[in-house]
Amino acid sequence: MTSHPDFDDHGVVSWHTDFDTALGEAKKTGKGLFIESGRYACGNCRRLIESVIPRPEVHAYLNEHFVSFADDCDEMAPQVLALGQKHMPAARMLPFVMVTDADGNWLGGSSGGVNADGLLELLRSAVSRMKA
Repeated sequence: MTSHPDFDDHGVVSWHTDFDTALGEAKKTGKGLFIESGRYACGNCRRLIESVIPRPEVHAYLNEHFVSFADDCDEMAPQVLALGQKHMPAARMLPFVMVTDADGNWLGGSSGGVNADGLLELLRSAVSRMKA
């Protein structure tokens, strides 16, 4: 497992730091892509990775249905920037969380702090859309 580049998620998620590699893995496994775009100095980002994702119900669902990609919002992957500009143009608070299908098609997203229930709701909605 590859750890998150900025925070300690207690080793519960394998993080990719290259968008194309992460999307390729999603295609290979038939999973969606979970994108977390933040920065080290962000308290909401730290809470998401160190407190929300380590919850058993969250990381179990995340790992079952998604490949995870950690993006640096100060040097965003061009694909992440394009998704954000198209689907979350008013987003201003970190972290930016986005979910796509294995082809990179938008399934949902959020901006700012998120709790376990909110993240699970976003992930479940995305999985429902992938299955539709």
